[in-house]
Amino acid sequence: PAPPPRPGFRLPRAVALGAPVLAAVGVALVVMAMGRNGTFSVELSSSPPGATIRVDGRTLGSVTPALLTHLPADGEHLLEVHIPGMVPWSQVVRAERGNTLAVHAHLRPRLNTPASGAAALAAARAPHAPPLQDADWAPGALRLSAVSHAFRVPVTSAARVPLDPARTYLVHTEGRMSLGGPMAVEHAGYFLEGDGELSSHESFGLLGPEEQLIRHASVLYVFALDARRDDNRGGLQVRVRELGGPTHPPFRLDARHHAVKLSRADRFTLHALDPGTTYEVVLRYTAEPARTRGLSGGPVGRVLGLVGTDQGPDGSPSGLALLEVGQPSRLRGASWLQLAFPDDNLADNTGTLLLEVIPTAPPERRNERPTR
Repeated sequence: PAPPPRPGFRLPRAVALGAPVLAAVGVALVVMAMGRNGTFSVELSSSPPGATIRVDGRTLGSVTPALLTHLPADGEHLLEVHIPGMVPWSQVVRAERGNTLAVHAHLRPRLNTPASGAAALAAARAPHAPPLQDADWAPGALRLSAVSHAFRVPVTSAARVPLDPARTYLVHTEGRMSLGGPMAVEHAGYFLEGDGELSSHESFGLLGPEEQLIRHASVLYVFALDARRDDNRGGLQVRVRELGGPTHPPFRLDARHHAVKLSRADRFTLHALDPGTTYEVVLRYTAEPARTRGLSGGPVGRVLGLVGTDQGPDGSPSGLALLEVGQPSRLRGASWLQLAFPDDNLADNTGTLLLEVIPTAPPERRNERPTR
């Protein structure tokens, strides 16, 4: 309340009524000034709850669910959620000032146990048996070796982009290119050189229309996997931008010039798949998981794949795939599957992963009358 007027001095009625209006305008000006400071909030939850939270590389003391406040609205922010035994989750967020975003992280359990069945147990108990380079599909698990199924990324064939390891980047592709197969593709493989913070798991992957997070990298290599270059057409535009920073000039990935052919000694190929059957592809850790950057780089829980519909891997592929531990995927319309670990130094590679390709039950036919 306003203080009482001094003796002998009386406020005019019009001024007294106008004081609350001026106060309201003052509050509005304060709110506008706070809005110009540019902050927003995030209501971050996860299933299951109780996950550790990292914002822009900084670990918070709270766990999910949590309200993250005072995030600057003039840039992007990297949210990371992690629970031991679960696949880590991350997302880049950006909002206008004054907004509150609701973000939910759905965490999936890692499949750390070997595949079930006698074949999987035999594979896990025979880690020193020579790994196969080619095999026809059969029930059971097969071992993928970081030594025998890895290839050195040829720097002369891949598109090369220098990066700053201290910065975080978002990379994606635009357009489509033909590798000679029945459909055009919009994905390309990538490999990273980087500092000691770069893990094996993040050192390679797939680029596509959705932005891919890249960090701790000094060089980005982008390439297409294909045994034949002569029937390739077109290319992809690759766009690189810094998180919260400028966008780099785009560069073109040429379907012919930047195609990498894998030799038989550098990959594993699974033949005799039925194109009309849907398979569930499962990748699992072993007691000695695959590593492509030595012990300090940690285990690599992913492998790069090439899928085809013709008689062998020397034909035209249908597209690229990325298999990851803890993330079963579906495969249909393929007659062969080729897998390999991209790398730059094969001398420090060790360990294996288990691969299991399981036929799924065909879908039930509807609207059919039973036969008598």
